[in-house]
Amino acid sequence: MSLTPTSEVAQIVEQAMRAWQAKDRDAYLDCYRPDATLQVGGEEIGCGHDGVGEFFDHWWKTAPDNRIDLEWVHHADDVVVHEGVFHGTHTDDSGEQPGGRAFRAPYTEVFVVRDGLIAQQRLYFDSRHINP
Repeated sequence: MSLTPTSEVAQIVEQAMRAWQAKDRDAYLDCYRPDATLQVGGEEIGCGHDGVGEFFDHWWKTAPDNRIDLEWVHHADDVVVHEGVFHGTHTDDSGEQPGGRAFRAPYTEVFVVRDGLIAQQRLYFDSRHINP
């Protein structure tokens, strides 16, 4: 199965993933609508570029070596679904997790695209893979 996006909807999500992997915060935010919402596990954790930017900053601080291995992509209409594995090593000693511990977290992510930009991102993963 090819993971290459074949629609404009899938392409903006792919562009966001490339920006994430390149640690390019500005390019990542450029893929999102100014009123985008971000949910993790069904709870809204961010809204707009500020909220999406805080999510980006948190993960690059917590696990600066993080990477995404995309295993499956499906898109239809204005929705893109990713299934993959998020890897990294905790280096943040904020009390949430001790530094130096590697993790591997399978995840599923749903994106809704509107007017060529990501309007909604919903991320699902088992936090026990990251914070045992």
